Amino acid sequence: MVTVMLQDGSGSIWLGTDGGGSNLLDRTTGQFLRFRHDPADPTSLGSNTVYALYLEPGGKLWVGTRGAGLASLESRSGASASFRHLRQRDGLANDVVYSVVPDGEGHLWLSSNNGLSRYEPGTGKIKNYDTSHGLQSNEYNFGAHFRSASGRCSSAA
Repeated sequence: MVTVMLQDGSGSIWLGTDGGGSNLLDRTTGQFLRFRHDPADPTSLGSNTVYALYLEPGGKLWVGTRGAGLASLESRSGASASFRHLRQRDGLANDVVYSVVPDGEGHLWLSSNNGLSRYEPGTGKIKNYDTSHGLQSNEYNFGAHFRSASGRCSSAA
């Protein structure tokens, strides 16, 4: 089941799935490439369930997963790819990342099962928010997010 999709600058289509990893349709060749979790490879996709995809204007792909936090695509050559992972043990609020939404200042806002995380890719800083910061709930839901034209981010619990 496809959970999320986006088109990159080359016209290729990225698909996140529930259990099938991340798939890439190269529209020029018509070929599908599949990127899945491989327990023997720490640079593989961390989970086969992908809830969120975000492509920075510069081309960096971010992947929100169920159970393996946030991944960034570091390199891709043909059918192989290398991902860097950011997890709860690294400071995220939770390893379930339902959405990845940029704000107007270059931060990534991540909704999870345990509040929100604001990640600064340039510095690596993470700040977590929960009900003690005024959130209505700590648990967010799949697909519940919003970014206004001014860059203000929000997620719906």
